Amino acid sequence: MAAGRFHIAIEGNIGSGKSTLLQGLDTILKSKGKSVVMLPEPVYEWISFGSQKVNYLRKMYLNPEAFGMKFQVVATLTKIEQLTQNCPGSEILLVERSLAAQKHVFLSALTEAKQISLEDGEILDRLLEAVCQIDFAIPDLTIYLRTSPEVALGRIKTRARPEEEGLTLTDICRLHRLHELWLFQSPRVLVVDADRLENIRPQTIFEDLLKKGKIHI
Repeated sequence: MAAGRFHIAIEGNIGSGKSTLLQGLDTILKSKGKSVVMLPEPVYEWISFGSQKVNYLRKMYLNPEAFGMKFQVVATLTKIEQLTQNCPGSEILLVERSLAAQKHVFLSALTEAKQISLEDGEILDRLLEAVCQIDFAIPDLTIYLRTSPEVALGRIKTRARPEEEGLTLTDICRLHRLHELWLFQSPRVLVVDADRLENIRPQTIFEDLLKKGKIHI
């Protein structure tokens, strides 16, 4: 935890409800008088990056063999920039996906699917291993929105984001399994059954955090 700040990361599959929970917790904590910095994933940069306004997210989904490495570098870079630019001055940091998710879930998914070369995979793994050891990148608490792949894919299709239209159940199942392998090894994880919408209401999760002593207000 950097400089007394309490760092909460919200993790989960695509379509699990992370953005909704992030915004809801931000509103609740601020209503309690807390100074909060909220960092949603910088998707706006991923779909319009650099002087050429490249949509690396869409390119990665359409052709992961050609753009998986580039997208992972863009995602890692923009998240590091978010964290370093927003480090000072707040009591609570709310982050949508930690940098560790890049390593344990998304790089692993590319590697398993043989959509990244051995050389590129080793470069990214070493980069992410180093970055994830930096103090500001380590969450004090992780909230894992555990969603079955079928439910997650249904939500993805309902919201119909253009970049996500090619995602398959196989893709979502792989990401689900990698989340499970990674997050169930940590004692600092609150697991939420996110298939049930009533379980992912921000007020419900906030009260659960208080009851379990995960956060103090």
